[in-house]
Amino acid sequence: MLLRLLQLMMTMTAMLTFLERKPRRRKRQLKSALPKQRLLPRRKNVLSISEESGKSSVLLDVKPWDDETDMVKLEEAVRSIKMEGLLWGASKLMPVGYGIKKLQIMMTIIDDLVSVDTLIEDHLCVEPANEYIQSCDIVAFNKI
Repeated sequence: MLLRLLQLMMTMTAMLTFLERKPRRRKRQLKSALPKQRLLPRRKNVLSISEESGKSSVLLDVKPWDDETDMVKLEEAVRSIKMEGLLWGASKLMPVGYGIKKLQIMMTIIDDLVSVDTLIEDHLCVEPANEYIQSCDIVAFNKI
């Protein structure tokens, strides 16, 4: 009889531990599924940020040869440069001294498509624009 009682107690404890374990597993499964659902909107935000992070805002100083240089034609020569990923923005004339003014112009570029050094060396300081432009300097370079 004592043996029978021990067997009953062992089966009861085994059943209790089995019943207690099932809900815990279900809770763990539910908990592990929740963070995946929460991460989906965050991943979309990260993708949209990485797409936008490829843009930069650049402020250029374009200096003429002398005070007799036609600044309207200089600005036209600068804005005539067309490249994929390049967008020209606002511009203004800033006095340098002795009647000479420089052109300060803003541009927005996509970093993967446009190199600022290539733009200055291969487009702004070559023959067609070279008759108006003496030099170009990067004043500000900001990632957007």
